[in-house]
Amino acid sequence: MNDTTLFLHIPRTGGTTLRDIIESQYSKKTILEISHFQEAVNQINNEVNIDIYDVIKGHFPFGVHKYLNGNYHYITFLRKPINRVKSIYRFAMKMKQHPDHSYTQKYSLNEYINSKRNILLNNGQTRLIAGNYNSNNQAEYGTNPDWLFDQAMENINNHFLFIGITEEFNNSIVILKNLLGWKTPFYSIANKTNTNKTNEENKIADTTINKFNQLDIRLFDHFRNKIKYMIEDNSELAHEIHDFDSKNSVMSKIAIKHRLNRFITKILK
Repeated sequence: MNDTTLFLHIPRTGGTTLRDIIESQYSKKTILEISHFQEAVNQINNEVNIDIYDVIKGHFPFGVHKYLNGNYHYITFLRKPINRVKSIYRFAMKMKQHPDHSYTQKYSLNEYINSKRNILLNNGQTRLIAGNYNSNNQAEYGTNPDWLFDQAMENINNHFLFIGITEEFNNSIVILKNLLGWKTPFYSIANKTNTNKTNEENKIADTTINKFNQLDIRLFDHFRNKIKYMIEDNSELAHEIHDFDSKNSVMSKIAIKHRLNRFITKILK
């Protein structure tokens, strides 16, 4: 029996695109989708036949493997903190059903970060990987404790198969394909938001984002460099990625049509 792949989808890291790729690689019956962090444990516990799933994917923090019976490994993607936090803000502004939609209509990104309304604006990637989300020993908002970073790295070293990088998506996805034995995962970008702001707004927000996300910056830089060195040391892998880049630029147009068809089908149900 193969290990269960746990795709820990960190919000605003390109996870929707990876979700589409996963759905093209596995039978729908063997994929369990987790929609909300707060419901993750209950949803898994309520699954009578949890062992039938090849993949459990969605919004959940590290730790859900404790409720599985068999072997497992985690995968996730990291995004440059400045890009991710701005994307969270723009997404909240755009989506009326978002709990912070009304707030982001009135207040700036800088004010949003300082409001403490969303804990994932403060080292959110490190928190989720460390299992420090809604936990008893949750790190205080606005801080950058070394122990939190160390816990995330310990979890990665002991439980993760791969950490991808959103800004190196093609490089990451080809490496992941090889690790999991996937067919070539052609794709198109999904759920993209515009993060453009004025220069003044960017300058203020960038300073605040960096202040609140020192651990995420360390984590991101570490694994981006790891992928870089992995490719530099493997000419065959570099050639495979170059070939994938060329073919995906064509195949992505077909993937867009498939996503549109799924969207229409969902609406008409």
